[in-house]
Amino acid sequence: GGLDVRRGFDGDFTYHTGGGLDVRRGFDGDFTYHTDFHSNSIMFHVGPFIPKSEHDPSRKRHIGNDIVVIVFRDDDCEEALDVSSFKSHFNHVVILVSKVQQKDFSLFGIEKESSHLTWYHVSVSCIQGVNHFLPHLPVPPILRKEDLKEWLLTKCINGERSVIDETSSFSLRIATARQQLLQNLLSSLPPNKSKHIYLNIITSA
Repeated sequence: GGLDVRRGFDGDFTYHTGGGLDVRRGFDGDFTYHTDFHSNSIMFHVGPFIPKSEHDPSRKRHIGNDIVVIVFRDDDCEEALDVSSFKSHFNHVVILVSKVQQKDFSLFGIEKESSHLTWYHVSVSCIQGVNHFLPHLPVPPILRKEDLKEWLLTKCINGERSVIDETSSFSLRIATARQQLLQNLLSSLPPNKSKHIYLNIITSA
């Protein structure tokens, strides 16, 4: 993936191309990460890139509506992650990723000949009611840097699909959220274009 300049993006369907982020006026920041992965176009809501404002809680609005959340732990952070602190009704899967420090190599059975590689520790927490989804956690739960992207993004995609397909209480929530995002999209467009998109959506429903 790469770092994209969102503001001024010349796309016709802002929600699709921007992942729900404001790609024209920069209200949600100027940058984010995007990647194409097995025919999936993924736009990330990156907390530090989204401006923090008491009057416009964009971080909460975007990340709080995500089904899967990835938490990258800094190298010097030793505080335990309390998943119960996530108060969103939409966050169902939390994936914690942290770089394995060299002093901990022996704990994970990393052999001397592999000590020059970069390794990441991964863990997954789900709220009650989310069924198991692939890929499995490796044993021990570590991945080489070269293997992390494939495992992580596959886990994210399958986790979201599992929640949407199998969690009955989620259907109404996601329908309401999509309706709100659509209304936000229409209100941000010029009247003529807004009407045109609205008619296309109605006729194709």
